[in-house]
Amino acid sequence: MEALQSWQEWYKKNQPEVSSDTIFQLMKQTERTKKIENEVLEWMGDTLAQGLCELSGSRLYELIIQSVKENLEYTKEEYLKVLELYQLLTGHSTDENNG
Repeated sequence: MEALQSWQEWYKKNQPEVSSDTIFQLMKQTERTKKIENEVLEWMGDTLAQGLCELSGSRLYELIIQSVKENLEYTKEEYLKVLELYQLLTGHSTDENNG
């Protein structure tokens, strides 16, 4: 219990001060994130509704899996390009799985 109380006292004395500008920027970022989430949900809802009108549920499911796989492959390729650039610029050779 003493350790917890010590930590709380230390934290109260040493916690970083948060400026009003930081709080404002955090609020703006939160608003942007919520807006993007809403847009994605609306887009996905529209896309799924359209897909279900034209395709069977199983075919739509297959296409979603295919899309995610293609995105994964693209992202991996982009990661490897950035990793190569990093290695060239820094002279470091890193394990591609560990960054």
